[in-house]
Amino acid sequence: MYELYLNGKKVGNHRLDPMYTRFDRRNLYVSYDVTAQLQKGKNAVGVLLGNGWYNHQSIAVWNFDKAPWRARPTFCLDLRITYEDGTVDVVTSGGDWKTSSSPIVLNNIYTAEHYDARKEQPGWNTADFDDKKWNGISLRAAPSNNVVSQVMQPIRNVEEIPSKTMQKVNDTVYVFDLGRNISGVTKIKVSGEEGTVIRIKHGERLHANGRLDLSNIDVYYRPKDNTDPFQTDIVTLSGKGELEFMPKFNYKGFQYVEVISSKPVQLTKESITRLLYAQ
Repeated sequence: MYELYLNGKKVGNHRLDPMYTRFDRRNLYVSYDVTAQLQKGKNAVGVLLGNGWYNHQSIAVWNFDKAPWRARPTFCLDLRITYEDGTVDVVTSGGDWKTSSSPIVLNNIYTAEHYDARKEQPGWNTADFDDKKWNGISLRAAPSNNVVSQVMQPIRNVEEIPSKTMQKVNDTVYVFDLGRNISGVTKIKVSGEEGTVIRIKHGERLHANGRLDLSNIDVYYRPKDNTDPFQTDIVTLSGKGELEFMPKFNYKGFQYVEVISSKPVQLTKESITRLLYAQ
């Protein structure tokens, strides 16, 4: 999976592209009109890569971790520019591109996303960014010889849903109720000390004591340890003001969200909103 940026702004409004295929037999590409995002002078293309269904690391009863196509995520891109005089340039991803680790230190379709805000590089996808410390890349063949256009309706954010209620259990535990079950992700706004770890758990039921109950949805997950809990985004704060976090490369089924922090944080009912995904 990927998110594509041109001059610091996301290209398109799709989520979780490209769609799932048998990757060693067919691969999908997506086309966009980016005319409005090009600018005179220098331009910058930035790409965030996610594992998606291609590099499925978590262990579950469906055995996607054993898929024959599994490999590290890669991408290719053609930026076709037609000028007013009819001439055409094509900017192609190649050996002169550069790469660096992002604040997304782990991502998984089943489980969630781990984000370390201390690793952020402001302006990384803009033309004036200094990439001298970035690394070179390796070239690789496409996973299959059948690379075709993605023509189905894309997944998008179709509704932003505010929290209906919030229960403060203590200074480090909050439980939010959306009011209905959805498929999507949460967006959280939170401030705290550098190194504070925030766990954002998503579920469809509550225990009698009001805490989150995942027992009806994690039964098919087979974790090898406790480092990648099911439907739980894990965010580490940088201490540099308010962080707005929304995961990019997974989705959850949930009505309730339990936020657990390693140090006290102050949240309100407005700190959590939900983004409903639809296709």
